[in-house]
Amino acid sequence: MPYLILKNCVAAGARRSAGDVVDNIGEDEARSLINMGRVELVKVAAKPVETNRSIGLEVSDEPAPKRRGRPRRED
Repeated sequence: MPYLILKNCVAAGARRSAGDVVDNIGEDEARSLINMGRVELVKVAAKPVETNRSIGLEVSDEPAPKRRGRPRRED
């Protein structure tokens, strides 16, 4: 599991800086570092679902939107 280093410390046998993400920390070491407030578990976000927002392009299924014309001038 990936862990985010919150404060400079030694984790997994090497010096780590704040902001680093480390995968190879042992369970016991990770638990003690979490309790000290030095690391936190990174939640892996799911990939966002891609949606086709193109309207009126060649690859779109939607018809092109109607364009507004110039207002007619009446003299």
